[in-house]
Amino acid sequence: MIGFIISRRNIWDNDIFHGDALRVGVWHWMLHTAAWNDTTQVVGREVVKVRRGQLCVSQLQIMKATGMGRQSLRTFLNVLEKTGSIAPQPATRLTKGRTLITICKYEEYQGRQPRTNQAPTKGQPTKEQGNKKTTKQEKEGTSASLPDLPPAIDEIAQAVSTYNAAADRTGWPKVQKLTPARRTALRDRLTDAGGAIGWEHALEKAEASSFLTGRSDRPFTASFDFIAKSENFTKIMEGNYDDRNVHNQTGSPGGRVGGRAHDNLMAGFAQVANRNR
Repeated sequence: MIGFIISRRNIWDNDIFHGDALRVGVWHWMLHTAAWNDTTQVVGREVVKVRRGQLCVSQLQIMKATGMGRQSLRTFLNVLEKTGSIAPQPATRLTKGRTLITICKYEEYQGRQPRTNQAPTKGQPTKEQGNKKTTKQEKEGTSASLPDLPPAIDEIAQAVSTYNAAADRTGWPKVQKLTPARRTALRDRLTDAGGAIGWEHALEKAEASSFLTGRSDRPFTASFDFIAKSENFTKIMEGNYDDRNVHNQTGSPGGRVGGRAHDNLMAGFAQVANRNR
């Protein structure tokens, strides 16, 4: 994962998050996922305009990515709406159960850069002096509107970066140019896998395959286009390329990917497959 987020230290004192670390995690995931620039996203057969500070996701995606239960997530989103942290969600949902979530005050706070370690200018308090005194800005940060904004992560760029890191380890050809066709295919695979985490697990399975990494008797290695192709990706997720001698060993390098993580990945894929029938 690349980039950074700006998070207020007193987020833990806010009534919405106090004593609930999972809510803090879900809020930060939403900030990371929100578009940092106006863009479009393909959802099924629809092309959705996603504005700066918005994220186009389903509740199922949030649940899989963060581990929050369905009822807890609904309650949390309702609280965020009532406190003005996110805009009221539209009544009409998009294809595949997705909706547009708009983070309020994103534009106001996203441009703030983290402090550097440069020497203070004349009249500027030192780090020690600043820690002894609560500034007006910090006091205002205790409001329920949660002005807690980062520059968000581009999901497509993150997925390509994850693949290229795997390519360094396996010898697969690295992605040098993300063409429109590749971008569309990658968006579809992220949808199939339930998001970035599912994509990472699929790559882990591909890395563990002797056939896909050129470690079998056949002279073949995978590539980005091969993995991103729908039928090949399905085979990877279903274990068709797993090493047969260790396929049934839970947690083995060539078998199941992390036990529970693999089960979650396959459950998500099964739901996508059922919806597409």
